[in-house]
Formats: sequence, C-alpha cells, structure tokens
Amino acid sequence: CSDLDTTDPELAETVADLGSAVDSARDMLREREPQAASAVKDIALRLTDFLASLGSRLSSSCPVALTPNPAGWPHQHMDQDPIGYLDLQGVAMPTVGFGTHELSGAECYRAVLAAVQAGVRHVDTAQAYNNAREIGRALRDSGIPRDQLFVATKLSSRGLGEEQAHVELSRELDELGQGTGSASEYADLCYLHFPSEDDRPAWRALERLATARRCRRLGVSNFAKDEILQLLAWARHKPSVLQSQFSIYEPAGEPLAA
Repeated sequence: CSDLDTTDPELAETVADLGSAVDSARDMLREREPQAASAVKDIALRLTDFLASLGSRLSSSCPVALTPNPAGWPHQHMDQDPIGYLDLQGVAMPTVGFGTHELSGAECYRAVLAAVQAGVRHVDTAQAYNNAREIGRALRDSGIPRDQLFVATKLSSRGLGEEQAHVELSRELDELGQGTGSASEYADLCYLHFPSEDDRPAWRALERLATARRCRRLGVSNFAKDEILQLLAWARHKPSVLQSQFSIYEPAGEPLAA
C-alpha cells in the first residue's frame, strides 16, 4: 500500500480542526460541563467521516476494511449507528474508540461514562495506564450491557516470564470486570503493548487467556514490520490487529500506511 500524503493542505486543515475539537471536549470533561457528552459524540462522528475520507485516498490495492455492521453483529439497535465496524474474524470492533491514556481517578470515571453515554462503544486502556478499576466502574454504571461494549487493553510490562505475564494481565481483566464474575471479566481485544527481545513468554500468556476466552481477540501495538513477521512465524494465535500511533497534533512527517 502507498503511504498517505499527510502534507496535503485539505487533510492538514481537517486534522487541525479535529485537534481543536478534541482540546475543547477535553476541557469540557475536566470542567464537568453538561455539553461534554454531546461534544464527545460529535467528535466520534467527525472521526468516522475522517476515516472514510482516508479510505478514498488510498489506492484500490489497499482497501480499508470499514463496513456498516458485519454479519452476525447481534445488536439490532446498532443498525442505525453511523459509526462503522471492523470485522475481527467474527468479533465486531467499532472503528471509533475512546482512549484513556493519562486519565486516572474520578476524571477517568467521568470521561469514560460521558463517552459511553454519548454513544461510544469502544474503550481502550492498558495495564500501564492504571485505570482499569475506574473504567470498569464507569462501564457498569453506564447501564449498557457488557456484550454491547468493546473493551481493549494491553499487557504493558516487558521482560516477564509467561506465568507472571499471565498473572498481571489476568489482574487487569479482573479490575475491568469489577469482580462481577468470569462472564464479565474479559476483554474483546488484548494487545501486547510493546515488542521486546523475546516476545514468546508474553504472547504465550495472551494465548492462554484467549483459549480461556478472557481475551476474545489478540493484537500487537507499536510493532514494526520485522517484529510482526517474527511473531507470526511461531504464534499459535495470530494477531488480529496492529495498533500504530498517529498524532493529529503532529501529522507531518508521520506517514500513515496500511
């Protein structure tokens, strides 16, 4: 696939507008302004349009896997949902998610609750963020059934043996589930947050959790091409997702490639 030209003036203007909107919504959340939920929903819809426009800029040899609602998606009320989904081998992942990096305590709880109440159904966190309890409480208090939410988390610790990695990610899942029982204490997507010199122990731990149905799908984050190819050579459960950082504040010099 060809890299997307992030120096395009129209694209740069759109990215700048989105950045301003994100800043504004973040301030509203911190000040507990009543219009915060509407602002989050507006950004989610604008990001959806932005993703669709990116798809039209990529070559036909690199299609963007953006579909309305994959076959088998069970929630009828989402048929009118304008936000698309990615089909992760039968698991539907909303294309617009709410990231929780640097959110903690009451601020994290309020922000996640506002996002879900505004219609966002994909929440992303990580072991390193130390906010699983707040996210779990917000999701529970939202009143949205667990099977209508998509929760992603990441094993952040590096250099762990398989058993310790399994223990640490299991603890993260327990906290996200708020101790509500094994049926609720799972993630729809579990990432390996960073590559390391030897990814096998950590990935084997993720595979065990996938087999136990505590991680519905597995993914990798911040992996380069060579690192992905190395993992694919021996992994029993292949990653369904590659999460790569792209900053809307500094798009220049950051090629967005599929």
